[in-house]
Amino acid sequence: MKLLKDVDDFPKNISSSVVSVGNFDGLHLGHQALIHRLKEAAKRENAPSVVMTFWPHPMQVLQPERKLKCIFSREDQSRMLSEYGVDFLIVQAFSRSFSELTPEQFVVSKLFKPLRPKDLVVGYDFAFGAHKKGSIEFLKQKGDELGFRVDLIAPVKLKDQIVSSSRIRQLIAEGDVKFAGEMLRRNFYLEGIVEKGFQRGRKIGIPTANILCLSETTPNAGVYCGYAHLKGEPRFRAVMNIGVNPTFSESSHQTIECHLLEFDRDIYGRELRVEFVSKLRNERKFPGVPELVTQIQLDIVEAKKILGELGSNEMD
Repeated sequence: MKLLKDVDDFPKNISSSVVSVGNFDGLHLGHQALIHRLKEAAKRENAPSVVMTFWPHPMQVLQPERKLKCIFSREDQSRMLSEYGVDFLIVQAFSRSFSELTPEQFVVSKLFKPLRPKDLVVGYDFAFGAHKKGSIEFLKQKGDELGFRVDLIAPVKLKDQIVSSSRIRQLIAEGDVKFAGEMLRRNFYLEGIVEKGFQRGRKIGIPTANILCLSETTPNAGVYCGYAHLKGEPRFRAVMNIGVNPTFSESSHQTIECHLLEFDRDIYGRELRVEFVSKLRNERKFPGVPELVTQIQLDIVEAKKILGELGSNEMD
């Protein structure tokens, strides 16, 4: 896959393309259906598949007060689209001036002229141009005028709920990482650097990796089970705690700690990716350390039941 920073960088010697436009935050089931249709159209038209997305996320520019946090990083998006077999990814810089393009200007100057599409594949809720005044009907009208087909993807539902990035963010914020993972068709994860903490876990016989989180989105406070990945090593089953450690202090500072099962090595300074499979319980304050240790041991037993055994060849 070729990564471009602007639509005008699209090769002039390519006579046509098949294009999809959107934010693709998380690349969930709905996005995957769209990419599948894009590839089908590209094969039919014998033209390269092109995904056009935006950075920063338009809502972060136009409505900063909403403090939108992306589900995954731009690097994750690029990696996944490459794995899906997309030929070109255009990460278009988004700004207030870009948002002021009229629907006509957007279609003509940012889609038709530089990309020469035969097909344009978009989601059912696609809107574009200044104040999102560009509708699907307008897009189809321009397609008829300029000679490209508009392929509309219906909403994808899971358990009677429409799969969307906003719904997935809400599920993660609520701690329902299991359902979020189902909508993503992969486990939600966060990444960070292992840093030194108070080493309370080691003192009570349950060492944890304190994570300086690099991801924008994190689940709400609680205890979770999942997998921990160190690059180039087998993945490890893990129990994670997100919260303020109320048994030890009254601090409001939230930490992310990860206990890797059957693992005890110094990994300070290394990057760790933590996948969330299921929430085990809410964080709570215990009468003392012995009661906390007993509960953590029960959490580990429950995590093992959920995660099962790992094969020796499961590498990151």
